[in-house]
Parts: sequence; C-alpha cells; structure tokens
Amino acid sequence: MSRWYLILIRSLVSEIENAKDKAEKYAQSMESKVKERTQQLEELSQTDPLTGLLNVRHLQETATRILRAAQRRAEPVSVIYLDVDDFKSFNDTQGHRSGDEVLRAVAKAIKEITRAEDHCFRYGGDEFCIIMPNCREEQARDNFITRFNQKIKLSLNNISLSFGIIDTGPYEYEEANSLIHKADQRMYSYKRASKQQQQTMAAANDLVPENSTADVHSISQSQSVNKAVE
Repeated sequence: MSRWYLILIRSLVSEIENAKDKAEKYAQSMESKVKERTQQLEELSQTDPLTGLLNVRHLQETATRILRAAQRRAEPVSVIYLDVDDFKSFNDTQGHRSGDEVLRAVAKAIKEITRAEDHCFRYGGDEFCIIMPNCREEQARDNFITRFNQKIKLSLNNISLSFGIIDTGPYEYEEANSLIHKADQRMYSYKRASKQQQQTMAAANDLVPENSTADVHSISQSQSVNKAVE
C-alpha cells in the first residue's frame, strides 16, 4: 500500500513539474512576443508610413539628445532642411499618387546618402529634416548635397529641391528648436534666391537672339544660389 502510494506521489509531482515547466516556457514565449510586438509598435510610432523615415513627433527629443552628446564630446552638429520645390503644383497637376512617389524617391535618396549615425525625418508634407552628428556645415554641403543632387536626378530629373544647412558647436551650441528653425529659414532664403535667379535668367533669355542658345546647368545654378544665400 505504501509502495503504490509513493509511486502515485512521485507521478503527481512529476506531472506538476512538467506542467510548471510548460507554463514557464509559455510565459517566456509570451513575454518575448509582447516585447517584440511592443518594439514593433514603438518603431511604427516613430516612423512615417509613407517614406519610412522618422516622423516629426520625435524630432525635438532626438535633436536635443544629439546636441547634449555632442557637447560632451565637443563635436559639431549640422542640420539640413529640405523642401520639394513647387510640390503643391506638382500634386495638383500630376495627382497625389505621383506626389507620393516623389516623396518616396526623395526619402530613398536621403537614406542611401546619409550615414548610419545620421537621423532623417519627414518633417511634414514635402519637407524633410536631417540631423548629422559630428559634421560641419561645409561637410554637409560637400558630402551630402552634392551626392544627393546626383542621386535624385537619376530618378526625378524634373524635380528640384531647396536646402537649408546650419551647424552648431563645438564651442557654443544652439538649442534644438532654434537650430531647426534657422535651417528652415535658410531653406526659404535659398528658395527665394533660386526663384529670383530663374526669373533673371528667363528675362535674359528673352533678350537673347533666336539663333543663340542658353545652356543652364543645375549644379552651377546651385552654387550661385548658395553664394547668394550666404
């Protein structure tokens, strides 16, 4: 009687231990799935669904964090603000689907040109903002803008963009909001200077004899506009 009783007790203990082991594994599996899902939701909340870039809700927080890290290391930070020229007109004439394709193409070029440590945001509409740690304004212009223009013309040869670039540090640092605002203002200054130059060129072309040609290159135009903005 006692022998069978011991066997029964051992069997019950074994079943309880197996059930406990299964419950622990299930709990671990559920915890892992919850963490994975939470991470996915967090990434979705930070990502613009159309372009795959970071969304503007986290721009201020990210910029502040990067600036504080740069201050500790005494490194410069650059901000680039981009805007698609005459995007509303393009949307109205070509349709929103074509407009979305333009935005996706711009975002793709941004992701391909920027470094792993850069943070790229869709600010809203047709505007984009890039925060580049340990980068001077001249480096941002020479390394990013030149290559970006070359890349974007391969897929969007009928689209132009305006840029605003500003840096801060390594001795004194702007606040994140002020830095982004100044980059935005520089972009609008660039856009105005570019339109004025186009109007001047158009007026000059009207005075050119019909047997003459005027060849305007976008790269030289960009350089001229940069000088006007500076």
